Amino acid sequence: MNAIMHNQISLRMIFALTTLLAVVIACFQNLPSGVIVSAFMAMLTMLIVTFALFALAFMVMLPFAQLGKYLDDQSDDGSSPFAQDRLPSQIIPPVDRGAE
Repeated sequence: MNAIMHNQISLRMIFALTTLLAVVIACFQNLPSGVIVSAFMAMLTMLIVTFALFALAFMVMLPFAQLGKYLDDQSDDGSSPFAQDRLPSQIIPPVDRGAE
């Protein structure tokens, strides 16, 4: 299995981004209020842009997922040599061996 999966967001990556964001916030803690506000707005903008890119990626990939579902519905099921085998029609009740 490939260690780097390009089509998925891993929990490790989310933890790393959260840690990085916490370090950046800690660095800006002792700055004057005007710089803190602008840094906060920059971080908020980065967060909004990240979610917007995720939404855009989702919207781009959604038609391909629907196409995949459509193509799966159109394909015929493979025939099995055991397709005619069925369970017996008679249901046999269980025997309580503890009462004997």
